[in-house]
Amino acid sequence: MQPHLSGISAGPLPEMQRRVQGKDLPELWHRAGKSRALPSNTTLADCSITAHPFHSMKELFEKIRITDLDIDLTQTSQGLSGLRRLYLKLSGDPPPEWVKAFEQERRFPRRPIWRNAWVIGAHIVIDCVPEELEQFGLNHLKEDVTNVNNKFLESSARNEADDLGQLQEKEATRKQLEELRAKLKFD
Repeated sequence: MQPHLSGISAGPLPEMQRRVQGKDLPELWHRAGKSRALPSNTTLADCSITAHPFHSMKELFEKIRITDLDIDLTQTSQGLSGLRRLYLKLSGDPPPEWVKAFEQERRFPRRPIWRNAWVIGAHIVIDCVPEELEQFGLNHLKEDVTNVNNKFLESSARNEADDLGQLQEKEATRKQLEELRAKLKFD
């Protein structure tokens, strides 16, 4: 009988199951401060990294930040004349759920001067007059990024709490069945 870790089988993991919250198990191992290489047949039970989804998102998600203006990618806007398409570097590639939340945050204009902005890879792209970015655009985008980080973490915590409840229920059912099996007399 294989040991279980928070309701997850601790046997060898197929490649697709070696991912936890979109991160490779070797990457999680490295982030947890482990210096030696992680063998390909490593199981979750072999790691001192928690496999618990609620715990992992809180520990692994690093809030996205705007870090720089990527001058090399700047180009003339395809929209109105006089605007430039500016690419602002992010601190990392945001998860798809974060990108959706950013799109939601930017869906409706909330300020008198509002410019469309969207995420491409590790960049926020905005069509604006460059001076607008300096005057107020960057501060508005930073505020939006902060809001999205908070909403993303709150949503992830709710989803992971639901997942935890399902895992606990599954483990309790398994334990009941194991107790029943121990009482039954088979040939």
